[in-house]
Amino acid sequence: TPDSMVSKLDHVGGQINESFSEMDMISAELPLSKIRELSLDESIEYISSDRIIQGTQTNSHYYRTTGALDGYSEVSGVNANGRGIGVAVLDSGIDVTHKLLVPASGQPRVVYSKSFTQLSATDDKYGHGTHVASLLAGGSNLGKNAYGGIAPGVNLINLAVLDDKGRGTSSNAIAAIDWVIQNKSSYNIRVII
Repeated sequence: TPDSMVSKLDHVGGQINESFSEMDMISAELPLSKIRELSLDESIEYISSDRIIQGTQTNSHYYRTTGALDGYSEVSGVNANGRGIGVAVLDSGIDVTHKLLVPASGQPRVVYSKSFTQLSATDDKYGHGTHVASLLAGGSNLGKNAYGGIAPGVNLINLAVLDDKGRGTSSNAIAAIDWVIQNKSSYNIRVII
């Protein structure tokens, strides 16, 4: 429980930064010399550093190389475009004005945005989140569908966990996952990428 963890952290000279209630986890700061002592406490299952996380770039032609094309041909009589499914994109944000992500229907493809970094912006100054979102949900409006996404009908939930340099922390990602668990029904979130 958070109260018992406050007491344990006080004892070793640490403090809680954030609590992730849906996953029974916390983010905390404590002296490096006290980690071993705290790790011996049987009520603590795992201790991890708040590691730096960073997006990676890819140059593959995703539609053919992922097997998505084969998947569509196997599903006859079914609309396999993801319509109505919520997909939480945990990355550097999403540029909602990107040509591949502005749907012809006029309905917004990105239905919610939130930042879990020190920056309040979610508009993707780094570019990776928009890249990932377009691989998934890119529309058919450019290059005769040469850049169409795997599931262009999905609703994107834009959760920025990386900053404008493509860097964040594991606690940023954990906070976003915690948010997804709390809000999965509201946005019909069935996938996290």
